[in-house]
Amino acid sequence: MKRAWAIAKRDLEDALRNSTFLLILIGPVVCSILFFRLSGDKDFGKPRLGVVGSQTEGLGLVLSTSDSILYRSFGSPVEAQAALDEDKIDGFVEIPSDLAEDILADRFPTLTLHVVETESLRTRLLERALESCARTLAGQELPIDLLIDGKIEKKGEADFAEGMLSNWLVFTAMSGLMFCSASIIEEKDHRTLPGVLTAPVNMVELWVGKVGSGIILSFLSTLAVLIGNGIVPSTYLLLHLIAGCTAFAALGILVGLLCSSGAAANAATSTLFMVIYIPLALQEMSVLFYRVAAFSPAFYLQRGTRYFMDSHTGNGLTDLGILLGFGVCFALMGLWTTRRPERILMGA
Repeated sequence: MKRAWAIAKRDLEDALRNSTFLLILIGPVVCSILFFRLSGDKDFGKPRLGVVGSQTEGLGLVLSTSDSILYRSFGSPVEAQAALDEDKIDGFVEIPSDLAEDILADRFPTLTLHVVETESLRTRLLERALESCARTLAGQELPIDLLIDGKIEKKGEADFAEGMLSNWLVFTAMSGLMFCSASIIEEKDHRTLPGVLTAPVNMVELWVGKVGSGIILSFLSTLAVLIGNGIVPSTYLLLHLIAGCTAFAALGILVGLLCSSGAAANAATSTLFMVIYIPLALQEMSVLFYRVAAFSPAFYLQRGTRYFMDSHTGNGLTDLGILLGFGVCFALMGLWTTRRPERILMGA
């Protein structure tokens, strides 16, 4: 383990001296902080609104044609409440049959928006959509008195869990893939790998040291994204992120061991980034993308991160276990590849 730590320490020192690696690790942190500070409500996905009442006239008709929400109709408040409890919608309203008449008669009627979190991002989006549709119906400002009824006033981290921060954490965790792949290829290109293996260091110790440095760098970058956006992670979330960084670092070493040149490694890592991240980013737009994303560790890293940030620890532990399974598989494949060092050296 001492020799493995020496290799990891050397890689960390090289990374700190390498401006390209620093840009890769620090760039996403700075960009994420700027992105979430500058983005507005309109930059996030459409909220889901349930409506109890007619959708063929009045406010129900205006809401059903609105492009700022995902509209769902329910036959009764009980059905809508059940959908809200099951997280199938973000909120619902019950539209009285005489609401449109009261709005048009300037009676300033009361309408209640039922939600779980009264101060979450999606609640604010629903509130704005309802006010906008009511103004469209009445042709004037503030034609209704909109009340917000929810169980939780503020959960703090819910906006990020429902937004894009979990995707960003996946992106920073995946930096270990590129770093570890480049680390192995650099040893081959500079012809230093034979010297390392005669140090005396065996391939297993080399693998452990390289993976260790990748985990440390990618995890620090991921942790900086969380802290930079004002989130204090829980213990389970930290373990989950470490598991994700481990899986991608092990995958990066595997790519580096299998590729014989820097060009081949760059092509392989770029392809993996696209194959893994694009379906993940588009999974909510297509069932096909969702199914493809479910084959990658990034899917469970993202989903588990949302679960832990949203305090659904039981569901998060399931994804943590799956993520650890990916890490073990990549590790075993990498260690199996190192069983014949001469082939790796010949490719150098």
